[in-house]
Amino acid sequence: MSLQCARARGLIDRRASVLTAGEQLWLEEHLESCAACTASAHTLDAVADTLRASTQILSADARERAMDRAFAEAAGHQTVRPPSSSVTTTQSRWLMSGAIATLAIAAAATIYVAARSGPSTGGAAIETTGAPAESAAQRLDAPALVAPPPRPTAQILAGSVDLDGAALPEGSRWPADAVVGGGAGARFASAHAEIACITPCKLSRDADGTTVTVAGGRAHFEVDPTKHARFRVKTGAFAVEVLGTVFDVDASTVRVEVGHVRVEPESGASADLLAGAEWSLEREAEVGQAASQTLAEARHALAIGDVPRARVLATRAKRAAATSNERAEADTLLAECDRAAGDDAAATRKYEAAARRYAGTPAGETALFAAGRAAADAGDRKRAHALLTEYLSKYPDGRYVDEARRRMNEGDPR
Repeated sequence: MSLQCARARGLIDRRASVLTAGEQLWLEEHLESCAACTASAHTLDAVADTLRASTQILSADARERAMDRAFAEAAGHQTVRPPSSSVTTTQSRWLMSGAIATLAIAAAATIYVAARSGPSTGGAAIETTGAPAESAAQRLDAPALVAPPPRPTAQILAGSVDLDGAALPEGSRWPADAVVGGGAGARFASAHAEIACITPCKLSRDADGTTVTVAGGRAHFEVDPTKHARFRVKTGAFAVEVLGTVFDVDASTVRVEVGHVRVEPESGASADLLAGAEWSLEREAEVGQAASQTLAEARHALAIGDVPRARVLATRAKRAAATSNERAEADTLLAECDRAAGDDAAATRKYEAAARRYAGTPAGETALFAAGRAAADAGDRKRAHALLTEYLSKYPDGRYVDEARRRMNEGDPR
């Protein structure tokens, strides 16, 4: 089940209360395109409609028949789909429990209200057994469908776990802000996530359990998407931000099984990963090295007059750039390629875009001054004057101040 479907199930559960206009619109659009979620909505609607119709006193047998009839009618709308092999038992429990619990509680509450209600003055007779009416206490003592109990906020679920050499038994609390060691197969609960050690791990959590740090080893995370709550995993070199997904983390790698995560390295650009994707520090380092090498090759190609090759290499370097400095250099090289090709108007536009994108940086300063010169070479004196004036205003102590003033004083920005 996708995260969109998990969100839809949560909104379906809450339709009895109040949805915002945005939530209602999003749910309607999702139901138009998702048969599975539409079936779940039909199930809840059918049960609720059947039970709301039973507002008179019912005997125990009649109540059971009403329940059977409600679920039987709902089943006519339900399409049963085999579970995906990529979804674990834990994920299935999380994704289904919200709708089942809501349906069960609503059904039990409706029948109880029906049992408390008096007979309708104008309604048809309701079948009874002739037995004495049940007391309120007897009705409250009747078996009821209830939601499963909430999971502990932070707990040792299974396996071998120790804190400073002292064993922590299964079922004990996972202490906050303390590094615990878990053997392969050890499992933990933390806030709305479950964690399993794939290899021996060193783990710690914050006070509310929504941030877990992997200090060693590889761990598997399953984050409940129905909570719509933030969860964060940190290592010494990067962090992973999620709302609901299944993924593995070690000191240098993230692998996503279900959902969507964002990896935020200590240095370099963040990366969004979808199901099936993998991110590693080593690969990012290789990409960064490749970008710098490609930029050097692009500069060399431009210097020898091979503009087409320089343009291809600069574009490739921009896609592979791991830092803003590399992206800025690639953007500037692309503008220089236009200048070398004699298209000063296109070069002006690219220099201006780079000046806005990297404003306040050395690359932004250079790009703004170069935009003024390119505009002059394109014959647009008015634009050139405006760009050089902007340069002097933004960078009064800049590297090209004297040249910019000279060009403007001479009346020729070139």
